[in-house]
Amino acid sequence: MNKTEFLIGRSGLGLEDDFYPDDLPEDWCFDYYAAIFKTLSLPIDTDEDLEQIFADIQEDEEEFYLVLTIEESQLGDAIILQKLLSTVQEYANDFILFCEVSDAPSKAIMTILADYKVCFQSSKALKLNLKEVSVANTVLSFNQYPVLYSSQPWDDKKMRNYLESIASVNTKTILICKYAERDALDRMRDTKSLNILLTRALSQVQPLQNLLSEQGYQPILFPSLEIKALANQPLKTEYDALIFISVNAVDYGLSIFKNLKNQPKIFAVGAVTAKKLENYNIKVDDFPKQKASSEALLAMSVIKNLSEQSILIFRGEGGRETLKQGLEKNNSVEYIEVYRRAPCDIAPQHH
Repeated sequence: MNKTEFLIGRSGLGLEDDFYPDDLPEDWCFDYYAAIFKTLSLPIDTDEDLEQIFADIQEDEEEFYLVLTIEESQLGDAIILQKLLSTVQEYANDFILFCEVSDAPSKAIMTILADYKVCFQSSKALKLNLKEVSVANTVLSFNQYPVLYSSQPWDDKKMRNYLESIASVNTKTILICKYAERDALDRMRDTKSLNILLTRALSQVQPLQNLLSEQGYQPILFPSLEIKALANQPLKTEYDALIFISVNAVDYGLSIFKNLKNQPKIFAVGAVTAKKLENYNIKVDDFPKQKASSEALLAMSVIKNLSEQSILIFRGEGGRETLKQGLEKNNSVEYIEVYRRAPCDIAPQHH
């Protein structure tokens, strides 16, 4: 019995073949994509908001496989590789690192990658301490799941030929089609005949549910988590600078912001969070324009120049320490955790 399970997806979220509805907000692109397909590849140095994508993946109980691609030139330089991995290392369990290579990575490089899920695609056997399978004149070397990546334009027929060639792998297999037509992807998965399970919090899922319904899909609400406000209060009533690290941090931190007695500088972790603040008529002094992340924020000159400032960071319960660690060398930094993700109580949607 063939046990191969195919997970088919695209490279990048910037699809140009009418995949997204015209009125889809930019910050809903990943949610919309992930509701239909269960794998996606992005460059490891993508401009997409990886922190938010990882948070979305961790929130949802539905399986989703994120593939982060790296160039062979980046893979071969230990310093560059470690720098790239430093931005995602705490999410090592949530992605597969993929690279097309002409030769096997060195032992030193493989040591750096020891704690990561990896897959290498090559025209020859690499003879690494990994599983290997041959598919369509290509050798895949991997330690969990094989990833077959094609940058060639694929139509329905070509995609099916690849599926037939990989059917003997006998494991879950990720197929990334960089230029596959949207209609071909739909036919391969027959998505329009499937019910799509939406596990997002009920308070946030309605727009996505409506958009999927309008596109002919059949969304089913089955919330697994919900966002709950926390009653924490800041230690002071005045700060020199505020930083919001997510849209939820804005929504649930708004009352605290309004109670502050001064007018501090306002920074956001990315464009989506900045837009949310502006929707509340809150002027944002600056935010990373290219990549939404703590690292990108810390790299901005306006943030680097903060010194002897009192800074309040709005965030959810838990989370990364990168931002605080980067700021507290020259400043007084405080967190205010304004929300938490909690298992959803049994609701009518679960019956």
